[in-house]
Amino acid sequence: MKENNICLAVLIICVASVLCMQCSNSSTPPMEIVGVWTTPDENYAGESIEFTSGMIIMNSVSRGVFEYTIDKVKSKEGHLYNSTFYTVYYTDQSGEKNLLNLIYTPEEGGTLMFKSEQDIFWKRI
Repeated sequence: MKENNICLAVLIICVASVLCMQCSNSSTPPMEIVGVWTTPDENYAGESIEFTSGMIIMNSVSRGVFEYTIDKVKSKEGHLYNSTFYTVYYTDQSGEKNLLNLIYTPEEGGTLMFKSEQDIFWKRI
């Protein structure tokens, strides 16, 4: 009976370890998404999004520049092949908490997609 309990405990620890490796938290974005990103999509002409070690900077020719403080970044394996799903938690200038869901794929130097607009690809410049 004790051997069964020990085996069960070891199995639970192994499963928990694998699940913890699938997800991670950080207060800074990973290097693979740090940088300035643009898209050739005509609906977003003149717009960019930049990730720094602690900020999101959204630049729009028509609306100006908006800077947000990154509070936390969660990552997990994405549903697309070889992708990572990021949830970026950030605070705007008025103190309101927000989140941004992104999908990153490393192909062709890296591509970002907003979860809500997966047909629009953003490339680092």
